[in-house]
Amino acid sequence: MQIFATNANPAECAHILDDARVRKMLTETAQLLSTAARALGLDDSVGDLYKSVNQGRALWTWAMQPDAFAWLCQHGLALETELDRRELSVGKFIRTRDVLANCRHISGLLGGDYTLATGFVNATRQQRDNVDFRYIADPHLAYRLYLTTRWEIQQRDPRVHLRPRWAFPASPPGWALSN
Repeated sequence: MQIFATNANPAECAHILDDARVRKMLTETAQLLSTAARALGLDDSVGDLYKSVNQGRALWTWAMQPDAFAWLCQHGLALETELDRRELSVGKFIRTRDVLANCRHISGLLGGDYTLATGFVNATRQQRDNVDFRYIADPHLAYRLYLTTRWEIQQRDPRVHLRPRWAFPASPPGWALSN
C-alpha cells in the first residue's frame, strides 16, 4: 500500500497522478484511513469503514497521527475531485466515497490540521523493476522521482498493457525535480 505524497499539498498529489493511480489511490486512501480509525478505536463513532489492512507498517503508524489522518482525508477528497473531473468510472466508487465521508467525520473528532502533517513515509520501492528511492531524505522528492521512473518504465515495457494516461492535457515527465 502506498500514498504517493509528491507534495505537502494533498490536492497537488492527487492532481498529478495518472488516471489508473487516481482510481487506485482513492480506494487505498480509504483503506488506510479505515485501518487507522479502527486502530484508534474510533470505528464505532461512524458507519461503514473498510476492514483493517497492513497493520504495523510505517504508513499505517503515520496515518494514526491526527495531522496525518487529516492530510489523508484531504487527499481522499482531492482524489474524489480528480475522479469526477476526469469522469473516471464514478459509479464504481460509491462505497469508497461513503467510507471517506465517515473518515472525514473521524478527522473532525481527532482535530488534526492537514497543513501540519509531517513525517511522510518514504515507501518508494518497486522490486520487479529495481526501482528504489528510499535513500532520498525528502519523501516528496523521492515520490516524484519514483513516479517519473515508473511512468517511463511503463511507457516502454511490452508487458504493460495499460500505459499511463491522463484525462486532461498534462504530461508529468519533467516535473520530477521541481518543487
